[in-house]
Amino acid sequence: MKKVLIFSSQILILIVIYQFGSEIARFFHLKIPGNVIGILLLLGLLWTRVIKVEHIDLAATWLLKHLSFFFIPIAVGLMTLGPIFLHKGVIILFVLVTSAFIGLLSAGKATQSVIMKKEKVNVNYHDHSIFLTISVYKLARRFGQRFSSPLTSPVFLSTLIIIILLVGSHITYHEYIPAKKIMTYLLGPATVALAVPIYKNRNLIGKYMVAACVGLLIGTVTTITSAIVIAKCFYFSKMLLLSLTIKSVTVPVATEIGKIIKGNVSLIAAFVILTGMIGAMFGPKLLSMFKIHHPFARGLSIGTIAHGIGTAEAVKEGEIQGAVAGAAMGIAALLISFIIPYLIPYLL
Repeated sequence: MKKVLIFSSQILILIVIYQFGSEIARFFHLKIPGNVIGILLLLGLLWTRVIKVEHIDLAATWLLKHLSFFFIPIAVGLMTLGPIFLHKGVIILFVLVTSAFIGLLSAGKATQSVIMKKEKVNVNYHDHSIFLTISVYKLARRFGQRFSSPLTSPVFLSTLIIIILLVGSHITYHEYIPAKKIMTYLLGPATVALAVPIYKNRNLIGKYMVAACVGLLIGTVTTITSAIVIAKCFYFSKMLLLSLTIKSVTVPVATEIGKIIKGNVSLIAAFVILTGMIGAMFGPKLLSMFKIHHPFARGLSIGTIAHGIGTAEAVKEGEIQGAVAGAAMGIAALLISFIIPYLIPYLL
């Protein structure tokens, strides 16, 4: 009982910080999501010792362990975009996969190269839907642990199974949405919890700051430009092109940018989720294939390109990878949210 009370109080602390960050963003009309501001707030509180790591470590560790779960209800929304993917699904996947791979390798290679120069590295419906999602997620996690494969990534496998079950049960996504809102509420506090491993590894992040800046910039630029160039070769509509420009930004930021650039928010969310899945499913193996083994470089490239879903996968590799991926996700979101609205006229 004591452990439950401690856990609940720690969750409450993270929720309060997240809500406060959201209110700051809303009050000052910032183009920055509340969860990113929440990360900065929590880092400040940890740095000044107002909050000690042990005050939130239990809840933060649990949330980060299950971070991928909170993306599953959002990913199920892909079932509403059938006509678009039936018409151009193969080409869209080709663009997303190619640009994600280019971004991952560019960010990873650039970061590792800078590091290597300095040192030698050793390398009703509501209850039913909630119950269904949790059950499928637990099953997918166990299956993924037993049979390691890109296709057994928890987000991908869970999303696929849930969509099949919803379609087979004649339950629409509209009926699933109320349950989705309940399940994804903790996504904000879970993202804020990324401040904990970032703080724990602050000395390492500071040590590789130059490498991080180089990797972030190169990864962000290459994934956006490659997606636009390839999509233009296939004569994508302006709406599709707009959606592709922010495919590597975490969902809360991407949807806000989408409103600013007058994009299709549903389509943007779909591209963001798919890019995250691609990065989480194939990113680690792709980086290993091209001999990108440094944990800092791996975490940064996955966080920059595959945002929250990739970060959930990076956490499994190690605390350093998870912390760096979380930091990269937040910084990339800030970077893109500031530059994309102004670059759109030149990109399209």
